[in-house]
Amino acid sequence: MVGNNSNGRPKKVVVLIGYFDTFSGYQEIGLARSLAQDYEVHVITSDQVNPIFTDEHLGRIGQPRRYTELTGKYCDANIIRLPSRHVRAMAFNRRVGSTLAALDPDIVIQMMPGQIMPSLATRASGGKPRAVIFGDNRAMWAYLSPFQQKVKEVVFTLTKGLVYWLTVRKAAVVLCYTQDTRNRLRKFFSGVPSHLLPLAFDDEIFRYDQRLRDEVRAEFGFTESTRVFLLVGKYKREKRFEEFIEAFGELRRGGSDSRLLVVGPSLEQLRGVLDSSSLTGGAVIVAPFADHARLNALMNAADVGIWPAMPAITIQQAMGSGLFVVINDDDLVGHLVQDDRVGMKILGLADQSPEQMAQALDSAVRRLAVSSRQERASINHWLSIDGLGRRVIDLLANPGETRES
Repeated sequence: MVGNNSNGRPKKVVVLIGYFDTFSGYQEIGLARSLAQDYEVHVITSDQVNPIFTDEHLGRIGQPRRYTELTGKYCDANIIRLPSRHVRAMAFNRRVGSTLAALDPDIVIQMMPGQIMPSLATRASGGKPRAVIFGDNRAMWAYLSPFQQKVKEVVFTLTKGLVYWLTVRKAAVVLCYTQDTRNRLRKFFSGVPSHLLPLAFDDEIFRYDQRLRDEVRAEFGFTESTRVFLLVGKYKREKRFEEFIEAFGELRRGGSDSRLLVVGPSLEQLRGVLDSSSLTGGAVIVAPFADHARLNALMNAADVGIWPAMPAITIQQAMGSGLFVVINDDDLVGHLVQDDRVGMKILGLADQSPEQMAQALDSAVRRLAVSSRQERASINHWLSIDGLGRRVIDLLANPGETRES
């Protein structure tokens, strides 16, 4: 599967997806960039921006809702945008099959078949090796009552479920962003082997850098012996930031030379828990949300990062910097830590008391000596954009049996 054809040219890979917005940084953008390092890559997509982006957001970045240039390049990948009809987040174009057939690819990758356009090309794939990739679809179920979920499951099975089944049939492999998605959709996989393909971090931005680490630690006055914990993300009560700050206070009361770096929430949002805690003397530093370069620098400066609840791409980004991570052992993020040298996954972390969290932090600090920062960053390379294309192609070549990783 990997390398050149018998005629010596690079193998041709076609990626089909309803929306391909390079400004988004989404998984499909990283996959096209990664594959283009080794293959001739063509992306067939619609001529419209993903409706998830509001007009206000597009106005701020100067991006029209509909693309006027229907062909172009992105990191050596060839982009073909077909004029399409759109209903909610679904794109329709009758020419997608003939466009695929005309390209005569060696490999076909259908991303987000629920966007319909990728699924329309299934029959035109000509029996070529196909990978079907599903994103995280839990949002459509999150706020439904148990009864509403049952009704939706029936409707979903008879509509998009049928589309999924027809798309996956005779594919070589199915790839899912999370175990949660895999569990929900497994009944539509027709026995096709399935694997996990987590969201990838951009390794051109998020990486271990000792110089950055030294500079930022000096900026905040951290000594070499200071253990720095990182809490990052937009403020939401469900993320349990308050409980973690209490846990950090417990650790400090035990005599730990440590600091807490909070990136994202404002001081006002955290004032209540900070005022009621015994944390003083710069023990907690609240930093504004940063651009990616600054965020990578802050991640390099820290020693341990914790995500008490809710998944976030910042976990993978932190792992790219070699940060030791503490995450919940669930079907949304538990698969990210596959080597105990790079982090800890704790069953029920989202429900732990501050005292229990403090014990977890203490355990994480003691485990830092097991591996170096550079070693952790190297182990985590499988989660990077650089490794993304190879992982897809390798799983296409050797799909094997369904695995949990």
